[in-house]
Amino acid sequence: MDMRLLTLAACGLLGLMPYQANAQLAMSSEDAQRFLSQMLQSRTIAFTIGNDLNDRETFGLVASTTAVATSYNKKFLRGWSEHSSFRKPVHAQFDFTDFGHVGKEEKYDDCSTSVTVNVTGAKNTDYSFTFPADGLTKERVYSEDSKWVYNLEGDPRIRFGGPYRIDWRIATFQRSKRQWIGLTDFLIKTDQRAPYALISVNNEDLADYVENALRVLQLSCQP
Repeated sequence: MDMRLLTLAACGLLGLMPYQANAQLAMSSEDAQRFLSQMLQSRTIAFTIGNDLNDRETFGLVASTTAVATSYNKKFLRGWSEHSSFRKPVHAQFDFTDFGHVGKEEKYDDCSTSVTVNVTGAKNTDYSFTFPADGLTKERVYSEDSKWVYNLEGDPRIRFGGPYRIDWRIATFQRSKRQWIGLTDFLIKTDQRAPYALISVNNEDLADYVENALRVLQLSCQP
């Protein structure tokens, strides 16, 4: 099925004209919220949050915290002794559920896009944590006389987890294209504990619908 028809059928936005270049779809803020919620909930478009825009390995948006990695050597008759220690960024891993439009007072709000953030782990290129199986400290023994201990500085579940809302009364966004993988990104600046959200779309026509929905929310909600 054509992606444009699939999108309209999935969203139930009756009466909308097929998208044409430079055309604006007549969509209310309620329509826009329903469109986004259904696309996000069905994973038709991707979503993440973050606080760091500088990590190009993950295309510019990650939820960063830090961990201390400490190496130990075992000395004869002296047991384990610290050999070296350093800090390294780790990136929180998420599962997102309950996409909707719930405001700060836990009531329906056409101007809030809401989601529940579940922190499932944290990792970098050297080691990883999986929640809830792991705590904030992990030990890895490499040999009888060598081991590393990794300590997360702060719990990413507390820092990033829980209800997350994009308040379109104050939120702004910009659109960009990752040509090398065919994704269109919408970077959204929020006032939340992770100050950025990212929506990624792998179809250009669908990306136009998403942009229109975001612009409708901005125009309808911002004073």
